[in-house]
Amino acid sequence: MTKYRKKPVVIEAIQTPLNAEKLAILSEWQGGADISVGSTGIVISTLEGEMTAGKGDWIIKGVKGELYPCKPDIFAATYEAVEIQGDTDPNPALEQLHSWFSQAALDVTAERRRQIELEGYGNRHDDAHTGFEIAKAAVAYAQRAAMSEDVRSFKEKRDQVPSLWPWARAWWKPKDRRSDLVRAAALLIAEIERLDRAEATS
Repeated sequence: MTKYRKKPVVIEAIQTPLNAEKLAILSEWQGGADISVGSTGIVISTLEGEMTAGKGDWIIKGVKGELYPCKPDIFAATYEAVEIQGDTDPNPALEQLHSWFSQAALDVTAERRRQIELEGYGNRHDDAHTGFEIAKAAVAYAQRAAMSEDVRSFKEKRDQVPSLWPWARAWWKPKDRRSDLVRAAALLIAEIERLDRAEATS
């Protein structure tokens, strides 16, 4: 948890929007109470009653445990990040850009689920590919995603299959750049899980 200094007082603060980690922190600050979400933002209990923290606002926990919302421009002008054990975030407002529940992460999970439920590529199928075929397939899709548009278009027109591709031509199904990366990431997860299972049974 990054701390911030309002000279000479050090406080704790989190910025909306809230991910799962921040929700857990806010709930702890409120004594384990459920987080209430209103039509205009997160509702918090303050010494002056209930207040709402809108998108981008900061929720501050004072030295006595009191909570109150703060607009981002006021927060930036009033507080500075506190260095803890040599580590500090030079721009704490950027924290909201990092989330374990980003659309990219959700799409990779959905693709992995599709591979298992629709294609039938579950544990038994994956465990049979001991020659690192799954990893090679992931690299093939990632390589296609890393190519320039001209090269991608050229290979698509010629229906070229990467030499690294471990399976039949019919199973090579590249799409747009982002979809190829999502598919590559899902395949890498499948390969990591296969290695973990193999290690557990060895």
